[in-house]
Amino acid sequence: MSEESGVVNRVSGAGGHVVQVGGGVSGGIHFHGPSTPPPELVPRPTPHFTNQRAVLRAADRAFAEAGAGRWVLVLTGPPGVGKREAARAWVHDRRRDFPDGTFHADLTGAGVGAEADLLGAFLLSAGFAAQQIPSSPEGRAGLFRSWSAGRRVAVVVERASTPAQVRSLAPAGDGSALVVTQAGPLHGLRADNVVTFLELAPLEASAARELFGRIAGPERAVDEPDAVAEVLEVADGLPIAVCVAASMVAAHPQRSMTRLVGALRDEQRRLRALSRDGGDLSVTAVFNTAYQRLTDDERACYRAAGAHPGPGGFGAHVIAAALGWDLDRVHDSLDSLVGAQLVTEFTESRHSMHSLVRAHARQVAAPEGEREALLRRVVAFYRDRAVAGGHRAMPGRGMWERLRPGQALPEVDVPWRWLEDERANLLAAVVAASDLGLHEVVCQMCLMLWPLHERGKHLDDLRRCGDLGVESARALGDVAAESLFTTQLGFGHVHRGEALAAAELFTRALALARTTPFTDLAATALESLGLAQIAAGADEAAARTLRHNLDLAGELGQPRRTALARLHLAKVDDLPSALALLDAAEAQFLGLEPPDTYNAGKAAQWRGRRLIADPARRAEARAELLRADRVLDQRFDRMTTREALGDLASAEGEHAEAAARYREALSIAETEVFPHDGARLARKLADLDPAHPPADPQAQQPG
Repeated sequence: MSEESGVVNRVSGAGGHVVQVGGGVSGGIHFHGPSTPPPELVPRPTPHFTNQRAVLRAADRAFAEAGAGRWVLVLTGPPGVGKREAARAWVHDRRRDFPDGTFHADLTGAGVGAEADLLGAFLLSAGFAAQQIPSSPEGRAGLFRSWSAGRRVAVVVERASTPAQVRSLAPAGDGSALVVTQAGPLHGLRADNVVTFLELAPLEASAARELFGRIAGPERAVDEPDAVAEVLEVADGLPIAVCVAASMVAAHPQRSMTRLVGALRDEQRRLRALSRDGGDLSVTAVFNTAYQRLTDDERACYRAAGAHPGPGGFGAHVIAAALGWDLDRVHDSLDSLVGAQLVTEFTESRHSMHSLVRAHARQVAAPEGEREALLRRVVAFYRDRAVAGGHRAMPGRGMWERLRPGQALPEVDVPWRWLEDERANLLAAVVAASDLGLHEVVCQMCLMLWPLHERGKHLDDLRRCGDLGVESARALGDVAAESLFTTQLGFGHVHRGEALAAAELFTRALALARTTPFTDLAATALESLGLAQIAAGADEAAARTLRHNLDLAGELGQPRRTALARLHLAKVDDLPSALALLDAAEAQFLGLEPPDTYNAGKAAQWRGRRLIADPARRAEARAELLRADRVLDQRFDRMTTREALGDLASAEGEHAEAAARYREALSIAETEVFPHDGARLARKLADLDPAHPPADPQAQQPG
């Protein structure tokens, strides 16, 4: 009752909310709602929740540091990585911090009006009667904010795609938390919130095995360890995949894992095997949900990224080539895919996909042959750059003109660094071309990738390209190309210390070359045979072979070939003749257009190595080796230069210096997995330092 007006306001009976609004309203008015138990809407996490404790601890620290005001936690990571379980686990672990309730909103497949429906459910659980809840989305959001002001609540929003979705579901109370799992770009939330972004990474191997054992039973992991290891390798740390596989094993306790492993080995069957349950426990269902949220451009970009064959990540240029788009359009779509957590941007210009996400992208691109068309364009992109880069790295080689006459070189500027960075993708493109039956493309790429593989001593790549090149050359009936690729294949054996196997291949290549009109192919095989003889310790036979090779090079009149022939003969000729050969070779390399500074550096290195035998010229030997070290930047060459410096120090009686140089060289051999060279260096080091036992060559074999 107001004494001034004489008006009495009276309410009788029972009511939940009573609101009187007369004229203007100012100050703080809060809707406290009825007295009801605090809502508990956030589902409990699975009892198998594993190994995201570091993320939860980081969230605890960020929550403690947020201070007054509403705090937003955004969990990011690829679909199926466990963002939902982590969000639920954090809220349940901190339940005492939110005495006024926890709310849950799942935006999976959310359409128009979904947020309003979810807010209606929030308000009903808070105790509002249906007739008290506004019909408009704005009214519901305002009522929820008003109710939550002064309260401490947590709201979990799953699979949010836009900041607007999140804002509409946000509480208002100080000390409240809004926990969001990201399905689209949400950085706009920073504008009006204290936001912490935490990324969930795929499970480490030990955690994946623990999760598998929790679901399938620990005895299964013990009984079939190899099968479990293969299943977890396919799952690649993705919790949803581990859970599906483990559930399948648990459902059939009497069945061996052989059938499951067989299905997972085949990419065409892999996703189907991990998606037997059409509901939440389905890898395909998780990825389909993410895919359905994309625009047409984003879906096309996703499918093109899935068609990329290589494990080394990809850039925008290759996607543009696959789709025929301009770069700006590709960048826009890739940015959206990064925001949707389907693609990872690990440097400014490099992207990658989780292996199972890539399998899904390939699956959705499979209808009507789209994937093969995309793959062919990707292969063509790498083919052009492999050919152009190989020509730039070794412009005077001449094999392209002789083996592929009339085929123009692509006009693409490809630096050496690009070839190194893209090495895994280039090899994958060769394999893809072989699988597609593009034998001419295989031959072109294997021919021009030789400088990359040989200089870098990428032995597995060298041998794989050699094998594929030989197969494609035979398919084309191209004996000359078969000879060349057989020679290239032999070098993979030379550098592994398998000199006899290499000599057999070089002899076969020489016989093939002699059936063709290309004398330079025969010279290449002959030169390679001489190098295998050096590796086998047959120096006299090698000297005869390499003198014959030098004569052939002179007849062919090719300056670069002649310089190489001199360099190789100098490795086994007597010292005075060797030094003269090396001087002439270096001058020829530097006189080429453009100058071949790499092989000029090799000549300097060999001059230093040969001069070690002359005590009066060891200072000159050191100077030459140090000069070579400034020029030769390949890891294998750095290893051999340091070994030579160790040999020089050992010859001078400087054992501490020799041991230090051998250790440097051995470190490179072990890091780069050069087992034959590592074993030799370990023996030299053991001769100087008994405390350093020789390495076991078998232990250094690549896995």
